[in-house]
Amino acid sequence: MIVIRKAIGGERQMEASQFAYDVTSPLLRQVPQSALDAVFGTAALVTPDLKLAVVGRSWDEFMARSGRGDLGRNAMLGSTILLFFRNDEQRRVFESLLHSMHSDELGVHNQVVDLGTKDKPFYVQIHVQGLWQEGVFAGYFVHCLDITREHANRLALIERDREMHTGRESIEKTQQQANQLQEKLRAALEEIAQREAQLKKMTEKSVRMEKNSKEALERAEKTVEKSSRLQHELDKLKKQQADNGKLESQLESRNAEVTKLHDDLKAAQETAAELHRELKASREQQTGTESEVAAAKDEVSALRKKIEELNSAHKSNNDSQTELEEKYNQSELRVKELMSALEEVQQASAQQISELKSQITNLQAGAQQQSSELQDSLQEVQSAAAKQISELKAALEAAHTAAAQTQAAEPETPASDELLTYISQRACYLDPSGNLLCATGAFWEKIGAVPEQSVGKPFSQWLGDDQAELFGNWIDNSEEPSCELVAPDGTQWKAWAITEDEGTLVGVNVEEIVEQIAPPAMPNSMISFASNSPSQMRVLSRELADEFSNLLTGVLGHASLAAAEHDGTPSHEIVAIEKSAREAAQLVRKLSALGGQGRHAHENDLAATIKQYVKKIQPDVYPERPQVVLCEEACKVLAESNSLRTVLEMISSHASANLQGRGGVCYTLSTQDGQASLSLSYDGSPAHPAGWDEGLPPMLGMNGWDLVFAREVVRGMGGELELSEDSGRSVLLVTLPLHLSQAEA
Repeated sequence: MIVIRKAIGGERQMEASQFAYDVTSPLLRQVPQSALDAVFGTAALVTPDLKLAVVGRSWDEFMARSGRGDLGRNAMLGSTILLFFRNDEQRRVFESLLHSMHSDELGVHNQVVDLGTKDKPFYVQIHVQGLWQEGVFAGYFVHCLDITREHANRLALIERDREMHTGRESIEKTQQQANQLQEKLRAALEEIAQREAQLKKMTEKSVRMEKNSKEALERAEKTVEKSSRLQHELDKLKKQQADNGKLESQLESRNAEVTKLHDDLKAAQETAAELHRELKASREQQTGTESEVAAAKDEVSALRKKIEELNSAHKSNNDSQTELEEKYNQSELRVKELMSALEEVQQASAQQISELKSQITNLQAGAQQQSSELQDSLQEVQSAAAKQISELKAALEAAHTAAAQTQAAEPETPASDELLTYISQRACYLDPSGNLLCATGAFWEKIGAVPEQSVGKPFSQWLGDDQAELFGNWIDNSEEPSCELVAPDGTQWKAWAITEDEGTLVGVNVEEIVEQIAPPAMPNSMISFASNSPSQMRVLSRELADEFSNLLTGVLGHASLAAAEHDGTPSHEIVAIEKSAREAAQLVRKLSALGGQGRHAHENDLAATIKQYVKKIQPDVYPERPQVVLCEEACKVLAESNSLRTVLEMISSHASANLQGRGGVCYTLSTQDGQASLSLSYDGSPAHPAGWDEGLPPMLGMNGWDLVFAREVVRGMGGELELSEDSGRSVLLVTLPLHLSQAEA
């Protein structure tokens, strides 16, 4: 922050009216012109209605360098400072922020604006601080700094980081593509192995089918032999059929003979009947003789014998004819059965042979086709893998080339490795696998290695076997944030895990552990924090806090500009910068509080501050709402509001961490003998920090360092912080000197 100081000794007298316009505020009249002339850059005083009242001597020169003649002293005096802004939105925001400073005595505002032209940019950081006189707002103090080069360097650095981030993303994406290709190649190889196994099975199946076809051919040959035998039997049957034809002719001749015998029998029967009639007639006449009768009887018996013979012959002929007919019918049936069986066997054998031939042909064709398909797919997978690998190599080479070109195109901005060589501490940075990415020059000297040959190698190679195993297990499995290691030469290293918000490991920071012995605190030395006099260390703390505040303001201003250049959408880097700046701002507030009563110290109503602080305490700090007991007398102290809030936060945090039961927390404020006493009592252990009674200064990481820090802040304000225990209750007592106004004094 820029502080207006009165010029001491040897100031040149000059006409204030030359650089002033109608200064109506008494406070603005009291500001010497030489104070504005001595400021680095240029400065001006602005009235509460935002009109430019007084400017420094370097105003015209500063605006001439911007190429904006319309912003000269003569043109701007009496005009509104809002003419700086070409953008209506920026003008409205700036105006509203300046008006809001009317109610905040500590309010400051920083903004970056481009006063140049399109061809010649001229970036100016405007720092505005309110001017107050006896609680009345009197105007603004405006300080302008030329940050064109710093802004250009910042934009170039952001662009380079963005390109490097893009390159890293491209490399990671290419690596992912390579991994995907490897997975595809592995899957293709597995598929090829499966296809080969299928081909092997199909080959075995074709061998079995060929064996089955041979067996079928053998069966077909046997069927042919059987059909030949059946044909031979058929020939025999046909021959027998021919013989049956002869038998039929013989049967016909026999039938003719039988018919003739029938006729003869019939004739004999008729003759016998005639003889019988004659015999009957002769008997009736009884005129024949016995000889004639005997002869007739003999003739009749002969005829009967002949008839019997004819009957037996006819019967035998009938039997033989029936037998021949049965044999003929059986032979006909047998021939038909043999013919149908022969035809069926021939058809089945022919169909089976044709099916076997077609199956063998199909199997051979399918095996050849699958073999060709497998070879084609293998060639395609291999060619695709080769193509993707070549593309991956080309992309990696292009990324490395782009990174090299980016680094070569920005010689003014040192690379990360070059920046690290400026650091004297022995430290290095590792990737999530533990491989070395970059290191300081002192680190390379310590291990005796060359960066070109050691980058990319594992850090564990400079450790022993047991320590390397411990380091590897810590990277893979441990949830501890740090790990201490010992090298074979006795060097002690401490590794810190760098993670993202979701806990993913993104890198490892390794630093050498160096034991530092703090020198004894000497009276009136630069490291003395005694409260008897404002030491040089406290002054230095205040100055450093101011410088850090200015730097953080510039960083946030550049981040807002960079976000505006990207259509108002902040990138990942800008969000990370703003987050880091906010975290750093907390440390700056602590550093400012450690500086004691600085230039921002003013009269504070301690009772109102405590009442407002307790009202805003979060519910998770104490189990129950704390009690507040305030004195009726006026209790005003000279201190910075930031310092008072820091002390209240730290003693409340200590009490919350050591509560027992419901706590019974009580804030009590009283006054006595020109001092204000604030006591915070609670049920629980006092938990004295290490070195509390010895008065050791606060060291980050020590037990209870925040309470020791709060004591040093109180001492910087001229007071004291004590920690005691009484009847089971712990008491934190803060004493500060009361501030008496001039009237009371």
